[in-house]
Amino acid sequence: EDASENSSTEEIPCLYRIKNDKRAKYAIQLIEMMMENLNVPKIEREAQDYYLPYEGTLELINKGLIKREIKQNVDQSMFSGEGTPVQKKIIEPVIPEEESLEAGVVRYDRSFTARLIQSDDDVKHWYGDIKNCLLSFAKVKDRMSWKKETFRYGKDKIARMGFRGKILCLYLALDPNSFADSKYKVEDASENSSTEEIPCLYRIKNDKRAKYAIQLIEMMMENMNIARIEREPEDYYLPYEGIVELIKDGLAKREIKQNVDQSMFRKDGETDVAEVSGEEEVAATEAVEPETAEEPVEEVAEATAEESAAEQREYVHTGAAVMPDDFGGDIETDGEDLLEWGFKARLYNSGDSTKVRYGVLKNEILSYDNVECIPEFGREIYSEDGKNIAKFEFIDSVLCVFLALDPDVYDGVGYLVKNVSDKAGYADTPLMFAVRSDRDARMAVDLITDAVNKLNLVKFPRIEEDYYVEHKEKEELIAAGLIKVHKPE
Repeated sequence: EDASENSSTEEIPCLYRIKNDKRAKYAIQLIEMMMENLNVPKIEREAQDYYLPYEGTLELINKGLIKREIKQNVDQSMFSGEGTPVQKKIIEPVIPEEESLEAGVVRYDRSFTARLIQSDDDVKHWYGDIKNCLLSFAKVKDRMSWKKETFRYGKDKIARMGFRGKILCLYLALDPNSFADSKYKVEDASENSSTEEIPCLYRIKNDKRAKYAIQLIEMMMENMNIARIEREPEDYYLPYEGIVELIKDGLAKREIKQNVDQSMFRKDGETDVAEVSGEEEVAATEAVEPETAEEPVEEVAEATAEESAAEQREYVHTGAAVMPDDFGGDIETDGEDLLEWGFKARLYNSGDSTKVRYGVLKNEILSYDNVECIPEFGREIYSEDGKNIAKFEFIDSVLCVFLALDPDVYDGVGYLVKNVSDKAGYADTPLMFAVRSDRDARMAVDLITDAVNKLNLVKFPRIEEDYYVEHKEKEELIAAGLIKVHKPE
């Protein structure tokens, strides 16, 4: 792409996006062409390892690699419809607490394939190398189930791959005690009945461990006298997909439980499957279910009590109902006082279903290159290079999405949208869509996709963030400045 119009890249105007291995190889070829054109000779140099292990947001903030900035004093003109102030992006990591599960919990049960799809590219490459190695030996067959991939030699189970949290784990038919004090930091999984035959557990955390895993496989095959065969390696890379796509593909299951037994939590705080708000995975400390157990395929009930009541009503477009004539703020009375609710206050005060849908939509739009979130008191704006793509806002406690799309295009074709181009501050995002159900959320994802495609934005693999927030009472929200109290004059 041509980046010459940007003053910072005038001297280096050739932009090339690295999305996969093939493009990485092409990038090296481009570098070599450039050096040849500049007559820059190549030198003998020992290649260095620039690999950086994954770190969470909090660790990066502590190291000074991410800045966290909260701007609380917001220009009041933002509520008048006369202008849109631009604030710096707030990086606000959410750390779920166990207490949130007393009222209810949303769980996403991701299959092994789903976890692989949402893994970093390094993990996908390690998985491919290990699988190709195992299948390069005679009579070794693989079988994929919901939580694992098992490899057998004839009827004998010899290997398994699964996930613990986000770590790819390999189980092998080796004696873990034989590797004591060696470079192979294996673990003994023999106490678990499902891994008695494959008790040697090895966690794949980096390139070095991936290479050691190959060495362990070769030792095991040598011990079992299994011959190597000629086989062309296959590409097992799976592109990233969001949770909504995975559910549609049947690779993840969504379940809402309102009364959760607290005994499901271990003393160390881990759960078997549950994820608070459906984003961060919590690792199970034990291996997956026995090989003979078949994973359930029935549909998981999605409706909460709130949704069930809504489904009983006639399905009508909520936009017309929730859009007030005076679009100047989210105001309610409290005695003689007027309370002005901010976007974050409504989010804190909404139900778990709404919080999950908000997280799905936010993760979706932020998965596109250069899209940033600009938080305001009454809404969130999503823009790319100064162009507004979407706005998230609560209207009468309903989460609404405003998009830079032509509402007339979607009128009468299954999308129940509203044209708000005549409302101050919404001429650039005239399509309004109210999100009251999971069906609405899926349709909102489709609309977001259309909006970003108009700008030719590139979607890239991104680790989904947990945007779940704990419920707060009105008094707490007022004290935090998320609800503004206007006294009578």
